[in-house]
Amino acid sequence: MSLALLGCSGGGGGGTEAAPSTGDEPGSSSDTSDTSKPSTDSSSDPGGTDTTAPGEVITEGDPTEGDPTEGDPTEGDPTVGPTTETTTEPPGEACHLADDDVECNPLVDRSAEVAFSPEHLHPHASELKAADEPTALEACDIYAQDCPEGQKCTVIGQQWDEVACVPLTQFPRQLGEYCGQEGDGDTCDTGLLCRWDPLVSSQICQPLCGCSATSPTCSENERCVIYNGGALPMCERLCDPLDTSTCKEGEVCIKGSWVNDFFCKMDVSGATGKLGEACEAANGCDPGYSCEAPEYVPGGCPEGAIACCTPLCDLENPQCPEDSKCLEYFGGFGLEPAQCLEDVGFCTVETMPLTRAQEMRLSI
Repeated sequence: MSLALLGCSGGGGGGTEAAPSTGDEPGSSSDTSDTSKPSTDSSSDPGGTDTTAPGEVITEGDPTEGDPTEGDPTEGDPTVGPTTETTTEPPGEACHLADDDVECNPLVDRSAEVAFSPEHLHPHASELKAADEPTALEACDIYAQDCPEGQKCTVIGQQWDEVACVPLTQFPRQLGEYCGQEGDGDTCDTGLLCRWDPLVSSQICQPLCGCSATSPTCSENERCVIYNGGALPMCERLCDPLDTSTCKEGEVCIKGSWVNDFFCKMDVSGATGKLGEACEAANGCDPGYSCEAPEYVPGGCPEGAIACCTPLCDLENPQCPEDSKCLEYFGGFGLEPAQCLEDVGFCTVETMPLTRAQEMRLSI
């Protein structure tokens, strides 16, 4: 497996996503001067990179401590070469969902695959306001965050389909903190967007992609997804649908309709979401289930349902209802599974589907 090293660093890439503070109730979104909400990830450095070179060892303490005459008697002898440990064991390999960061680990790198989503994101209904008179704002690069000091590049307007430089608020909120709209922008720091999070019923600062449109970067286990016709690049968290711990409580891991990856979205299944129960959206089933067309679901769907839930399964250890089979999730549709997701399947009675029902819409 080859390594890759992207050519950008720092910039607007977001850090590891953190859950918002739950110690206080979120304030009104119009209150932009309150800085009392604690950050759950105030130390994260969006897009930051480790300045320690690979293999470099940094030791702490006073270099003059100890007796300089003690130690290895061969030290400093030019006739004695350094010793090198050798091993015949192959390098270890662990499976990460993704690594879109600047320095790529020797595992999974899908940063070069730019994912475009058909979904259109926009400000939450509570934040929509009457259209103002057009304002002359400076155009900018939302990836590179190239605005003058004291400003940030972000999406503007009621549809978030344009980008421009807007003033930074006096006390910008950080990743995972509660936020609100302010003027043409919001109260989040550079490289972040104030976006509605249904899990907390409030807006929190979420990461934008960094680097460039051709080489977008996000933190580990995140993927850059492009919304709104190219204007809005968001870092979305990837997940393993067979491992419910890869999403937060109240979320479900679903396949995106735009790329062969699974993303965390809010679970909207409510009291239903098990085998044979109707669903109308991709995130309308409980964790561990997939919303599929009636012809695929063991036992079928309720009358009139356009789709219902069927269990996901592990191809290496399938456990499906009687008279059904674990079918490779990406098999038969000209799709290659992403690394770490080769074992994902779904329980179906149709073992050779020629066409897949149209992708279930997302409820976000």
